[in-house]
Amino acid sequence: FEDGPGRVVVDAIHYDGLPAVGKQALAQQQVEADAGYGARLRRTVLDLEGCTASMRPAWQYYMEMPCVSDTVYGRRHRYVYGYSSVFEAACIGLAKVDMDAGTAERYEPPSGVILLEPRFIP
Repeated sequence: FEDGPGRVVVDAIHYDGLPAVGKQALAQQQVEADAGYGARLRRTVLDLEGCTASMRPAWQYYMEMPCVSDTVYGRRHRYVYGYSSVFEAACIGLAKVDMDAGTAERYEPPSGVILLEPRFIP
């Protein structure tokens, strides 16, 4: 979303490194096989006039498929939602990250239930 003249804010998933996908590609690049488990939500602020960018972590845990409500898409928003995995527990739940407060809530479904990309229904 635009945050004043020449300033754009982007909430997105970032990886420390994003190698090609597949075992053969990973072996050729000598990349750790667990590299894909590093997906984290970060807020990036682009200063288009000053040609600078700053980035801060929004949540310290694994998260993918971030989204916001369609009512605030492209505008300032407080919450970002996504699916969040706890790999050790084989649990895929939903996360609600408060971008203003820097806190988050995580819903874990019952055993045997897997949640994926959150979608808002008008």
